[in-house]
Amino acid sequence: MARMIFTRLLLMFMAMFVVVTAMFFGIRLGGTDPAIAIQGSYATAESIAFLRASLGLDEPLWQQYVMYMTGVLTGDLGVSLQNGRPVLEQILLVLPNTFDLTFWGMIIGVVVGVPLGFASAIKRNTFWDQVIRVGTLASISMPPFIIAYLLLIIFAITFSMFPVNGGGDMDILSSRASHLFLPAMALGLAVAAYIARLTRTSILEILSKDFIRTARAKGVSEFRVMTRHVLKLSWVGIVTLIGIYSAVSVGGSVAIELVFGRPGVGRLVIGAISQGDFTMLQGAIIFYAAFVSLVNIIVDVTYTFLDPRIRYT
Repeated sequence: MARMIFTRLLLMFMAMFVVVTAMFFGIRLGGTDPAIAIQGSYATAESIAFLRASLGLDEPLWQQYVMYMTGVLTGDLGVSLQNGRPVLEQILLVLPNTFDLTFWGMIIGVVVGVPLGFASAIKRNTFWDQVIRVGTLASISMPPFIIAYLLLIIFAITFSMFPVNGGGDMDILSSRASHLFLPAMALGLAVAAYIARLTRTSILEILSKDFIRTARAKGVSEFRVMTRHVLKLSWVGIVTLIGIYSAVSVGGSVAIELVFGRPGVGRLVIGAISQGDFTMLQGAIIFYAAFVSLVNIIVDVTYTFLDPRIRYT
């Protein structure tokens, strides 16, 4: 286990190196001059040249790369081109909001999706199976931000049950939870639809196996068959989907943060793109890459507990 975790961490750092390198050169070779993006198209050549020099953009590209990588390795992601504040400080300030949204969105997705998929498989081709399949298909067909708008209109604007926007006071649990409920629900319902459909498919496949028919022929109770065999085996596929959609949900949280006016890394990304703040954009991309890599490591470790036959080198 220790060797596997070490190997995965090594691969994570290698992947991060590739992502940071590609991001660095992609932004600088994209054809947009950050100095012009910051000052606008009406800026004078002298002011643009001065800003390029102050940002180090007049240095050779390889030298800029070495300086930036040195800063990343020492925890210095630079300063925002818009407000002059350290990028890492601003990301860490809003990171709890993004983490709350992603974590609780996935929890809702699992809590809602797995039982629905299980019930759909057990009641295959019945009325309730059709209802669940139609409902999950409708949820999949709508982007998360559409679900977010519907929840916002119904529960925040029409019935005034929850706050309309903002992230609440992070030090007050009730305020934090009330501002989080609708955004997490919007994200969770979208994820739940995918998990429910995969759970149904996995369980139906397992129910067709010979060992299930043998267990039933030996008189094993249906409850024991479902809990000890079917559901246990289906978790490997479910965990795979959870890992994938945990990473996707971080990206999907961008739109939801905008709909509900929540502070978060997603809003920093949107602001950085619109304002030409490439240092902030670089820092946010590093955060996303690190999150995806960590989720993959957690999924790999979880596999070994769910199925001892799975081994990694």
